Amino acid sequence: SINNKVANYATTKLVNTLEKSGFFNVTGPEKTDVIINASVLGVSSTEALAKNNIDAVIIPKITSLTINEFIQSRKITENDYSKKDKDGNPTKVTKIHYYLYQNVDLGFSYTIIDAKTQAVIAVKNFNSSDSISYEVDKYGFLAPDPYYMIQTMIDSYQYYITKQLV
Repeated sequence: SINNKVANYATTKLVNTLEKSGFFNVTGPEKTDVIINASVLGVSSTEALAKNNIDAVIIPKITSLTINEFIQSRKITENDYSKKDKDGNPTKVTKIHYYLYQNVDLGFSYTIIDAKTQAVIAVKNFNSSDSISYEVDKYGFLAPDPYYMIQTMIDSYQYYITKQLV
C-alpha cells in the first residue's frame, strides 16, 4: 500500500540522514524493532537495548497522509486562424480543456526516547502540502504517481532534522 511505501521511505531517509551526519552510531530498524518487539515475550527492552549499546530510540511516524486527485474542465477562448471573420481576423472559438489536479498533505513526526529511562527526549512534527496540475489531452493520459511529491516532501525534512539533532 502507499502508506507502507511512504513509511518505509521516511524511515530509510531518516536512518541515512543520521548515519551521514557522523554524530551518531545508528542501529537500523531491522535490529531495533526485533529488540523492542522482544519485550512482548518478557525480555526487558531496556536491558536488551543497553546490551546492544543503544542509548536512544528514534521513532518516525507518518501522522497523516491525504492524496486528493480530481479532474476539472476549463473553457478557454482561442483564436482559430483557419477561419476568418468578414474583416479577415481569426474567429474566436471556445474549447474545453481538462486538467488533472493532485493535492498531497503529509504529516511526519519523530520521537526520540532515552533507552535507559524510557523518557521522551524530543518530539518534532513536520507538515507539508503540495499540489500540481497536468493538462489532459483528448487522446488519453497516464497520471503521474503522487508518491514522487511525497518523496520530495520527506527529502525536504532531512536538512531540518540534521540541524535539530546535530
